[in-house]
Amino acid sequence: MENVFKKDLSEYTRLNDPVQVYIEQAATALSKKNGYSVEENKKLVKHKLSKSNIKNPEVTFLETDENGDKHVIKDSLRDYINHIRKDEIVVVPSLTTYVHPSIKKSIHANFLDTNIALRKSDKKNAFKFKQLGDNDKFIYFNTLQKTRKIFNNSLSGAYASKSTILYSASAHYSLTSTTRVVASIGNAITESIVAGNKQYKDPDVTYNFLLTIISNTDDSVIKTIDKYSLYKPTPEEVLTVIKRSSDHYWLDEVKESKILELLKACTHYELANILYNNDLWDMMLFNDSLVKDLIDGMADSTILNIDNPKEILDKADPGILNLAYHTLSYKLAGVEINFNKLDNETLVAIASCVINTNNTLKKYNDLIRTFFMTNILPPTVGYIKDMLRDCIVLSDTDSTCGSYDQWIKWRFGDIVFNEKAVAFSAAVMTINTQVMDHYIKTFAGRMNVDKGSMDVLAMKNEYFWDVFVCTNVSKHYFANVKIQEGNVFAKSDLELKGVHLIASKASKKVRDIGVDMMLEILRTVGENKKIKLHDLATRIADLEREIIKDIENGNIDIYDLEKIKEENAYKLEAAKSPYLHHMLWEEVFSAKYGVSNQPQYMVLKIPTILDRRSRVEKFISEIEDIEIKTKLDTFLKKFKKDSLGTFRVPLTVAAGDGGIPTEILQVVDKKRVILTSLNMLYIIITSIGLYRKDNLLLSEMGY
Repeated sequence: MENVFKKDLSEYTRLNDPVQVYIEQAATALSKKNGYSVEENKKLVKHKLSKSNIKNPEVTFLETDENGDKHVIKDSLRDYINHIRKDEIVVVPSLTTYVHPSIKKSIHANFLDTNIALRKSDKKNAFKFKQLGDNDKFIYFNTLQKTRKIFNNSLSGAYASKSTILYSASAHYSLTSTTRVVASIGNAITESIVAGNKQYKDPDVTYNFLLTIISNTDDSVIKTIDKYSLYKPTPEEVLTVIKRSSDHYWLDEVKESKILELLKACTHYELANILYNNDLWDMMLFNDSLVKDLIDGMADSTILNIDNPKEILDKADPGILNLAYHTLSYKLAGVEINFNKLDNETLVAIASCVINTNNTLKKYNDLIRTFFMTNILPPTVGYIKDMLRDCIVLSDTDSTCGSYDQWIKWRFGDIVFNEKAVAFSAAVMTINTQVMDHYIKTFAGRMNVDKGSMDVLAMKNEYFWDVFVCTNVSKHYFANVKIQEGNVFAKSDLELKGVHLIASKASKKVRDIGVDMMLEILRTVGENKKIKLHDLATRIADLEREIIKDIENGNIDIYDLEKIKEENAYKLEAAKSPYLHHMLWEEVFSAKYGVSNQPQYMVLKIPTILDRRSRVEKFISEIEDIEIKTKLDTFLKKFKKDSLGTFRVPLTVAAGDGGIPTEILQVVDKKRVILTSLNMLYIIITSIGLYRKDNLLLSEMGY
C-alpha cells in the first residue's frame, strides 16, 4: 500500500549552502546567454565573485553555554550558516538555533508529546460519540480536547510573558515563525497546485525562480514528459502563464522581454518543466484528458472483489483513507468509522476506493514524482501575507482553507453538490494536501528536525465545507461542515467563527434570526438555488422599523447595560469618568424621575445625537420643563461639557413606571442603536453582496 507521495525521510536533507546554490543558478543563466556549458560558467561566476566587492555580512547573536549563561558572539553570516549545516543543530526561520534532540531533549517537548497524544485520543472519542448520537459524551470529550489544545498553546504564551518562569522571547518567536512558515507553505502550494497562481512579486524573484526550475530539469523530466506525451509549450505560452501571476504585482516591458529571452533559450522540456512544476491547474489546461483520467481514477468508487478489506484498510495511508471517506460520503453519513464494527459490505466499499486510488497514483507515479515532489519550494513564502489569492478563502496562523469550485465547474460544467462532485473535489484536495505535506517535510529537513518528529509539522485535511461564506470582518465566517477529519456527519454542522457572529451583543431574538438567515443562505446555495436578496434585506429593514418603534415607546430591552461604580473606583477624577453620569442624574433628573441607588448600580447606556455644542444648545432650548432645562444648562457649564454622546439612566428608574425620561427619548441616536443591535445581520448580508450606503439604513434605502 505504498503512497507515491511519500518519500523516505532520509531524502529530506539539511540547509543548502546559499553561495553554491547562487553559483549554480547564475551559471545556468549565463549558459542560456553565451552558449557555454553550466560547468564552464561556474568557473566564470566564481572568478567574478573572487574579484568583486561583495562582503560577507557580520552577524551578532547570543550563544548559551552548558551552564545557561549567554555570551554575545560576532561571526560572518556564511560561517554562521555553515556552522548550522555541519553541526547537530536545529535552526528555525528566525535563524535561532537549538541543540538537536538526539543530544538533549527539552522537557517541554516531552510535555507536548504526551498532551498531543491525549488530545488525539479525546478527539477520536468525541467523533465516535457524535456519530453514535451520544451528545453528552460528545460534549465531554470535545471539551477535553479543547482544554488540551489550550494547554498546548499556553506554552507559547508563557514563553512570551515576562511574568512567567518560562519566559523566552526567542522561543516564542521560534514557535510562531515556524508555524507561520508551515501555514505559508500551505497557502503557496494550494494557490500553485489548485489555481496555477504564484507570487511573482517582482521581476528578480520571477527570473530567479525560473532559473531554479531550469537548473533542476534533468533526465527524469524529459522521460516523464515523453512517457505521458505531455504538451510541450512555446516560450510565448509560458510567458502568458507567468504574466497571469506576475501582472498582479508588476508591469515592466523591459523585464518581460528579458524573461522571454530566457524562455526562448530554453528547451521544450525546460519550458514544460516551468509550466507544470507544482501546477496541476495549468497541467489540466494543456493536458485536460490526462488530468481528468488522473482525478477520476483517484475518486473511483467501483466495488472490487476483495477478501481481506480490513487488512487493506489497516495498512492504508491516512490521506488516502480520508479521500475514500469523502468519495463514499453518501454511504458513510452518520457512520462511526471503526474497522472492527463496520459490516463487510462497507469495509469492501472503503477498501475498493483505497485500491482504486492507489492504482491510479501508481499509474501516474512518475508524473507525480517529477512535477509535484521536487526540492523547489514556492518562490516567496516569506511574503505570503501580500499574495493576491485565487482559491484561498481563509488563512490563519496555523491553517489554510482553499476552494475547489473552479475544478467542479471544469469537470461538471457548473457548480454541483452531489456525491461525484464531493469525490472529485476531494481527489484534487488530496493531491494538494499530499504535496503540501512533502514540502513541509522539505522545510523540516532544512531545519534539521529530528527524523522521528517530522510528522509533528503537518497540515491535515480537517474540514470539508460544501458551502463557505467569508465576511468582510477579519476572522468571521460561516459554513456547512459536511465532513470533519474523515467523519461524515448525518446532518451538516453550522461552523461559526467570529465574535460578532457567535457572541454578538444583539438580543436573543436578533441572534436567532441571524442563525436562521445563515442557515437559509447555506441551504439555498447548497441546493443550487438563487438567494432572494431582496427578501433578506426587507427582513432586516422590518427589524430596523421595529427598533425605531421600540425606541419611541421607551422599550429598555434594546440598550446595553453598564455599571456605575463608586467614585474612588475610577482612575480619573469624577468629572472625567463615568461617575459624572451619576452626578448628572442626581442633580438634574432625580427630582422629577426618581433618585438612583448609591453606586454601584446598573444603568442603561442610551446613545444620543448630542455630539457637539450646537446640538446640545438646541436640545436645551427645546426642553419644556424649565427646572430641568435650568439644571442641565448649569451642570454642563459647571463641568465644561460640550457634548453628551451617551446618557446613562439608572436601570431601576427606567424599568419603573416613569420609564426613560421624555427629554432623553427626544435625542436618542436611533441609527446608532439600530446599527449596534443589528450588526450581526449587516455582516451576514454584506457577505453575500448587499452593502448599505454610508449613513443609510436598509429601510431608508427603500427596503
